[in-house]
Amino acid sequence: MDYEIYDGVFVSEGHTIEYFFAPDDTCIIRERYRSGTQEPHNTHTRVSCSDGLIHQNKFKEMGYDKVS
Repeated sequence: MDYEIYDGVFVSEGHTIEYFFAPDDTCIIRERYRSGTQEPHNTHTRVSCSDGLIHQNKFKEMGYDKVS
């Protein structure tokens, strides 16, 4: 299987997603969303690396840019 996994930050229109792929084959996904007058929204979750890769690819396909 050919795939690329990126640690780092992806952004689009006030939505920030950070991926941290750990040596124990898990991925921590942190999401932040800020929009106008709304309160900031912050979440984080730990998933398997394969689920993290699926999540990351979904947002890359939607046009999220990697910034770090």
